[in-house]
Amino acid sequence: MKISISLLSKLSVAFIFGALGVLAFAPFDQYLPYNGLLIFASLAGLFFLIETIPNASKTKWIGFTWGLGFFGFGINWVYVSVAGFGGMPYLANLFIVGLLIAYLSLYPALFSYLINKLSPKNNQAKWILLAPIIWGCVEFLRGWVLTGFPWLQIGYSQINLPLRHLAPIFGVEGINIALVILSAMLMLLWRIIWTCISAKQSVAYKNFFILLSGFLLLNLSPLFLGMIKWTNEVPERAIEVTLIQPNIDQKLRWEGQELANIIDKTKQLSLPHIGRSDLIIWPETAIPSIESYQRYFLKEFDDFLRLNNTQLITGLVDMRDNGTTYNAAIVLGTKTPYELPDLSATEAIIPTEQRYFKHHLVPFGETVPLQDIMKHIAPLFNLPMSSFSQGPYISPNLIAANRNFAMAICYEIILGQQLRSNMTKDTDFILTISNDAWFGESTGPWQHLEMARMRALELGRPVLRSTNNGITAIIDANGNITAKLEQFKEGTLTENVSPTSGVTLFAQYGNYINWLVKFFLLVILLLIVKIYRKKN
Repeated sequence: MKISISLLSKLSVAFIFGALGVLAFAPFDQYLPYNGLLIFASLAGLFFLIETIPNASKTKWIGFTWGLGFFGFGINWVYVSVAGFGGMPYLANLFIVGLLIAYLSLYPALFSYLINKLSPKNNQAKWILLAPIIWGCVEFLRGWVLTGFPWLQIGYSQINLPLRHLAPIFGVEGINIALVILSAMLMLLWRIIWTCISAKQSVAYKNFFILLSGFLLLNLSPLFLGMIKWTNEVPERAIEVTLIQPNIDQKLRWEGQELANIIDKTKQLSLPHIGRSDLIIWPETAIPSIESYQRYFLKEFDDFLRLNNTQLITGLVDMRDNGTTYNAAIVLGTKTPYELPDLSATEAIIPTEQRYFKHHLVPFGETVPLQDIMKHIAPLFNLPMSSFSQGPYISPNLIAANRNFAMAICYEIILGQQLRSNMTKDTDFILTISNDAWFGESTGPWQHLEMARMRALELGRPVLRSTNNGITAIIDANGNITAKLEQFKEGTLTENVSPTSGVTLFAQYGNYINWLVKFFLLVILLLIVKIYRKKN
């Protein structure tokens, strides 16, 4: 493709618009009030640039370059773990992260190509009806292909703004659709104003005010949805919960000589709360060792917890005799004494109310695709515990302190549909344990927390989030952080937390509602096309 100076300048602007969109997410909400509004400018800018190049094969480069700016600045935190723990040369680290960014940029490129391929002419129906359909389908692919990487969906940017009230009905993907429609309206309004100024033409007042009214109505109507009380607190079932944040340096976590110190540190942080709190929660792989190696400690600690009427949930590594290894969570201190599972059993592992196995593993972090080949390419793929096996998609809620917890280990909290599938009518809380120490002082942990807030809002349950080095937090059923610990500091967070009862529409129907919305938009679009063809 021959790149003209005009196209090159548009690509540069597309990159800037993409990078601007990243400011709409955490942690920039701490510095920029209403930072979520910046996603409107980012998307409207992308759509405006797409309009200027009706040729679909060229338009894809606009979307790809926008994606380079968006994902380049939005997920560059991946470099921290790759460079810090991969053991590869500097240029190789850059290449791997660049490859991931380029891959993710293919999705906005696909959107840009399809929108002009299916509708070369610029009109309102193209942007208000067709664009959200294509964007929604492309984002579905991003969350599914190669196990999916739905990080930084645009809807998360609205967690502090009125559109957040769409989450209990449509989830984050429904907010994505609303944002595309609103950004398209914004772009169309700007186009009318620009035409008026540049061509000195009179404004099409009727069209302008219809668009403006639609933009304001769609923006403000979620405020009324916010008055709906989807769930209710049940204070009589409140429990005192203590979250432990041991702040273990990631470089030391899997060093054998540090194991005793790590376990002792986490235990010492917990001791003042045993006998006082109903439940103590340790983070993901808080015991960085194979479970069978620690069975005597687990048995002894289990007895101690039971004696003091406190229960504990901890992450650990469950390895079976056949070599299969699971990123797991178990409950200690229950009426049933702890027992090491039958490690020689050959049948498929079965999660229980006291044991959870992580299902959605992080590619190249916890599982290596084509690992017999890939592990010979680079030491990156020999990260500690990078060969986990996959647990079942559906697991029973963990039961601790007579409460039901829908579990999500680390990455799983970003998967709203999976978590919804593991919710039951008896679920009291969502529990997520994580170790974001891989990503240092980057934006990654803050984005991770932002997504956990959206899960609380979608599913109408408080979220308890215990992490190794932050950000440990308690989130209410409305997605608001009620308490948290500072990052990179050891500590404990104790709160009296009430479960909720009731159910949101998203918890009942999930993304089926969004597919129905997309189908509805498609029907309207086809009717408009049919009427237009009859007139012409």
